[in-house]
Formats: sequence, C-alpha cells, structure tokens
Amino acid sequence: MELELTIESKQTGSTETKRLPISSPGQPKGGRLVLGRGPESPVALEGTGLSREHLAFEVNGNGCEVIDLSANGTWVNGQRLTAGKKYPAKSTDRIEIPGYSLGCTVVAEVSKAPVKKEEPAKTPVPKTTPPAAAGSLFSSPTALELWTVVMVLAALVVLIIFVKL
Repeated sequence: MELELTIESKQTGSTETKRLPISSPGQPKGGRLVLGRGPESPVALEGTGLSREHLAFEVNGNGCEVIDLSANGTWVNGQRLTAGKKYPAKSTDRIEIPGYSLGCTVVAEVSKAPVKKEEPAKTPVPKTTPPAAAGSLFSSPTALELWTVVMVLAALVVLIIFVKL
C-alpha cells in the first residue's frame, strides 16, 4: 500500500504531494510510516517544534490512523490528539504539526503485472444505400430490383423481335 501525503509548509506556503510506501513484513495488510525531523523520516521536515519522530500514520483494513508521538502536539481538524492514541483519519481531514499542514489518502497498490492493452472493439459498418427521394420509383430496394428485372425482360423481348426479322 501507499500513503499519499499532501504537505503544506506554513512558513513558505509551498505545497507538495508525495506517495510513500507504507508496509512492513509483519503487517501484510498495512504498515506504519513515521514523520518528523529525524534522518529516518521519508519526508524532510524542519522546525523547532518538531520531534525527531513527531507523528505516525498506520494503515489497516479500515483506512488510515494518525498517532501523535511528540511532546509538542499534533492536531486533526483543530483538535489536539492525545499522545500515543490512534485517531482515524479521513482524506478530508487536516492534520497540523508545528510548521506544517498535512493531508493523507490511502492508495491501493497497483499490480506490477504488465497491462494488456485491449484493442477497441471493431463494430461492423452496416451496408446501406443512400435514400432516394420520397415517392420515387427507387425509394426501396425492392422497387429497384423489380425495375431492373422489368428492364432486362424488355431488352430480351426487343432482342427476340430483332432476331426474327
């Protein structure tokens, strides 16, 4: 699984979005991602109010949970979290830590198998004849066929008359 983080710096106003893997061998359906100012943090966060391990995101079958690991606090939608306690987070929640505002979304893994490109279905084009003027002799294929047969018979009659003369 991956966690898509939107990170907004309160100092510079800059925003960046990162997709980070969140899995561990012991947790096949989830994992833990720890953010802070420490060198182990997958996102470089700076600030005097940040702990080396400030907060953690845990993904389980129900979604994403936020855990405050710091002494300086983590807020979700303006509510301060109790340190060490898990808080279920939605993609619409704003997570605040000193100097930053975060958003998170759990992204399911995409299959590594090659994707077979499907050809668009070929729809046969029906054969049609252009419409004739309304009320004309050739307004339907049946009338056209009858007219052709009549003309061929007339030609045969004319040919027979000339052969007898």
